[in-house]
Amino acid sequence: MKQKSVGTGVLLALFLGGIGAHHFYVGKYIRGALYLLFCWTYVPIFLGFIDSLFMRRWVEQLNGDALPVKVEEVEMIKENPRKTVEPVSISMPPFYNETELILSEFQHLKIPMHILEEIKSIGQPHRSRSGTYIEFSTYHSGFIKNSLQYSQCVGRKCFHIPLQAYYTTFDHLDDQQKAWYFYWRSQVLQGNYLDTDMSYIFLFVYELINYSFNQNAAFNISMIVRLYESYKERHPKLEYYLLQWKEDFLHEIALAENKAVNRIEESSRFSIYEKVKEKEEQLHKVSFTLWKPYIADYRETQFFQQNKNKIYKVFKESLPLLQSSYASDQKKILEEWMPIKMKEETRYLFGGAVMGRKAREYKVQVAERMPTEKMYKQITALFRMSENVARTLAGEKRKIKVLVENLPEDMEEKMIEKFSQQNTTGSKQKSRFVKVQEKSEVAEGGIIPRRSEEEALPKLAIEFNIERIQQLDKESQELQQIFEERFTDHEEEEMVVASVKEKEAKEENSFILPLSVFDTDEEDGEGFLEELSEIEIEFLQGFKHLRRNAQEATRFLKGKGIMLGMFLDALNEKADEYLGDNLIEQDGDELEITEEYTYILAKLQEVTS
Repeated sequence: MKQKSVGTGVLLALFLGGIGAHHFYVGKYIRGALYLLFCWTYVPIFLGFIDSLFMRRWVEQLNGDALPVKVEEVEMIKENPRKTVEPVSISMPPFYNETELILSEFQHLKIPMHILEEIKSIGQPHRSRSGTYIEFSTYHSGFIKNSLQYSQCVGRKCFHIPLQAYYTTFDHLDDQQKAWYFYWRSQVLQGNYLDTDMSYIFLFVYELINYSFNQNAAFNISMIVRLYESYKERHPKLEYYLLQWKEDFLHEIALAENKAVNRIEESSRFSIYEKVKEKEEQLHKVSFTLWKPYIADYRETQFFQQNKNKIYKVFKESLPLLQSSYASDQKKILEEWMPIKMKEETRYLFGGAVMGRKAREYKVQVAERMPTEKMYKQITALFRMSENVARTLAGEKRKIKVLVENLPEDMEEKMIEKFSQQNTTGSKQKSRFVKVQEKSEVAEGGIIPRRSEEEALPKLAIEFNIERIQQLDKESQELQQIFEERFTDHEEEEMVVASVKEKEAKEENSFILPLSVFDTDEEDGEGFLEELSEIEIEFLQGFKHLRRNAQEATRFLKGKGIMLGMFLDALNEKADEYLGDNLIEQDGDELEITEEYTYILAKLQEVTS
């Protein structure tokens, strides 16, 4: 069939789209007839402009680029036979030492015959009896043809040319990139693993798993392993792909030999298990944000809105109590909440790779850890009970409904006892009043004896020294002023001491609510804020509604010459020291402050305003 042109299709869509000419051109006859039928409405004219945007895809589909199988017949002229690209012969000696590159553990592997036949059918057109060539091609079969053609290219020394492409094929490479690829590949085969982009590595791996570069299975799997071991530190993302494709490579050979293969994979669908597992011995340090999605059928009460941080604290501190209850029965709480369940799934070999040949499907046993109904019920009940405990500690008589049958019988009593003990050990606080000096005692003397009347007093002449009298009067006034100031100080001291004694008496005779277990929140928050640097304060002020875009945060810190990862680690270390948990967590492209530390931002605004 004659190849269609994208340009012609676009012109027809723009100028004759109202009568559906472009649809007739690409073989969409029914749609073209509808356009022609309703051309009087002028609507097809506007649709024609829109269709011009999709013309390239329609033409490529018609030309067979995206069809699974295409049969192309080319007439052969006997006098002048058609020139074809002859594939590299399998027996052609390679430019590298194949034997030295094969790992001993894979020496016994052989290429399955159906794969070898498929490679030959793609690389060599079949000549029919009528004198025509019948060429079978599949999606990406052009990659195998190119790989067979370039399999003996060595390449000369040249500079590295960057390449960033998804599903890399030879069509993505220009001449300079091809020159670098052939040179890099030849160096790798000599044991020299030069620095290069990951797209070049993937391209070589695609050649290996398609058997188009070399038809020796032992060599191909050995090179996949060598590439991974040599580049895994420079390109960590290779681990996800190459290890999976290595297993698929071996699995495909086993299927061809009719061997039973039992593949078990772990599902990462529920990442909460891994996060909680890291702190299994310190469940109280797990962020409340992880538990929140598993709290069901709960409506925020007025008490919760006013005391949410206290309720969060009771909940987190109560998790070890529930864990110890499981431990007493020789059980692990995480195994009860998220047990392993096996599930059979159908997968295709070499998922995510460029495959020029048909990839087979297989069955795999997937180990999943899915939260059970028991986990939802117990977390919900524990959270509601935590609010009731907080109400009890605050002297609130009203309670919310809790399905206590989902928790151990004495759970609430243990929780109240635990927080009461924390109050007892933490209630001894220093007094705000300090007794500076005890009241001084005044020495008292005896009664002055009267002078004997029998004694005769000599009569002296009295003379007044006016200057001396004035001097003594002045000194006496100064002395009187000093005594008055001292007397006033003693009065104030007595009042302070009296107020201290009165307060102590009231504390002894009054009932103390066991809420001091929560008093450390504000103190720890203040201590945490005091340790923050100016950059950290400015960084936290950029959060809106507890969230901040990670890219924006990266740009902000980059302007300060700081890496985001190192900065978050340092900030969370401070938070863990003062608050007992990480302050900031990354959720995809967003940075999020844990909800229970909302008051930190509020205090930060108070301090900076």
